[in-house]
Amino acid sequence: YNYVSPNGCTGNALGTITVNAVPTVTFDAIAPICENATPISLTQVTPAGGTFSGSGITGTNSFNPTVAGDGSHPITYTISENGCSGSAQTTITVNAIPIVTFATIDPICDTTAQFAITEVTPAGGTFSGNGISAPNFFTASDAGIGTHSIVYTVTQNGCTGSATQSIIVENCTSLEEQTLIYSIYPNPSNGIFTVKSSAEVLVSILSLDGRKLIDKQVLTAGTSTLDCSDFAKGQYVILLTTEKSSSIEKIILE
Repeated sequence: YNYVSPNGCTGNALGTITVNAVPTVTFDAIAPICENATPISLTQVTPAGGTFSGSGITGTNSFNPTVAGDGSHPITYTISENGCSGSAQTTITVNAIPIVTFATIDPICDTTAQFAITEVTPAGGTFSGNGISAPNFFTASDAGIGTHSIVYTVTQNGCTGSATQSIIVENCTSLEEQTLIYSIYPNPSNGIFTVKSSAEVLVSILSLDGRKLIDKQVLTAGTSTLDCSDFAKGQYVILLTTEKSSSIEKIILE
């Protein structure tokens, strides 16, 4: 700085101005992430020591996709050096988890033929569990009698969702053996009924208002006689019970 006084004298002074460079900041691209993924540490930046801002940022340098939600999220990294600030930005894409539905399947017999499971959305997934064969078939005889958890899994944009249903396979192979075969005659009767049964049964007779007149009388397999001659004329209910089945009929006394 030069100065000339009114009387012609001169003077000067010298000063130095330092210009600090703005930090050169880089922020590398980040691959898409699923909404249910664990939080990730953001280390793809230079130089280290700055701060992150944007949707989903938690803590010092953590990105939580669940907090951010699905969509595209600009993330800014800022650093200050020598009083000067620089920044860089990248966008993190969070992909949604597929919403998977799997409709209820009614119980089936162990003799049911192989069938395709189709009541699922979206299409294109895979099934797993007992009795499953590719791509979407269930075979009751392979699964066996019991309750079987079947999982349907779908992957979209690298993200996986699933739904589970239970298929109950019931024992129907011996159903015919478990069914009581019987006949009651004559019906109507004057009081003496003949009961013909394929198995030993317990016989109970009730009035229409629910009173028990005979309670669990044992009749052997084959042909037996049931004496109801002391009953008043009218209609009654007869219940035949075995260990595996029961049947109910109306009988009439004339």
